[in-house]
Amino acid sequence: EIVAKVYEFKIVTKNGEEKWIAFSADAFNYMGQAAAIGTAYDITAQKTTELELKATISALEKEKKKAQESENNFRVYMEQNSAIMLVIEPKSLDIIFANYAAAKFYGYSRKELTNLKITTLQTLPKDVIKSKMKTALSSESRVFTFTHKKKSGDFVEVNVHPSVVVSNGQKTLVLIVHDITE
Repeated sequence: EIVAKVYEFKIVTKNGEEKWIAFSADAFNYMGQAAAIGTAYDITAQKTTELELKATISALEKEKKKAQESENNFRVYMEQNSAIMLVIEPKSLDIIFANYAAAKFYGYSRKELTNLKITTLQTLPKDVIKSKMKTALSSESRVFTFTHKKKSGDFVEVNVHPSVVVSNGQKTLVLIVHDITE
């Protein structure tokens, strides 16, 4: 069985309206004579939808690229910021992000820090830390003073400025840490 090719093209009707047409034709032998048969049908609605979909996909791809660039820029700003920054998951107390300044300050690599809980750096009992986290999550513009322990075992006095950030429906605490050790 021979399958005819389908051609799509735009036409202009007598009244000046543009339409998309799908046309197929095939040659065959009819009673010993060469003959052809063709079919044309209106695909304007389908083609309009297809073109709108392509335009939407293109716009979404541009927006996605812009969002990725923005996210990458923000990540660089966070990672390379000279302020000591940690992001804590308040329920588990996991450190889920640490910038280069935090790694340098605490003496851990960034990877090591993100495998720790904030309780490793804190000198307070876990229940007191949880209570402070709860306070930080429920209030604005608080500064906490803590004693933190570095990897070297040295103790430092720090002011911690927490900010609640909701990401993917989950609250996290972004901590800006200032060394106030004299």
